[in-house]
Amino acid sequence: MSEEGRDTSKREANGPFQGHRRQPNLIKASDIPELHLNAVKATPKQKQICQQISDVEFEIHGLKAHITYVKQFINAQLTYLKDASKYPKHAELKQEFRQY
Repeated sequence: MSEEGRDTSKREANGPFQGHRRQPNLIKASDIPELHLNAVKATPKQKQICQQISDVEFEIHGLKAHITYVKQFINAQLTYLKDASKYPKHAELKQEFRQY
């Protein structure tokens, strides 16, 4: 299929997800030129909306990082409990851990 035949209108132009489709319901402040905080023609309401979008994007980024940390912590605990059965003293600790 030729390049003209493919729908590339919703594909990322650059960035880490080059060529991947973005979710259509996600809107970034950078997607709407009128909503840039430094836009000359932006009304105070548009600037407020832009700031709210930026705040939500920042919050989402922080939550993703926290979720990743929690996953790693849980996996480390599970690995420890699996390895505990290899050592008698650790097996006793594992049994005590289960009692709580």
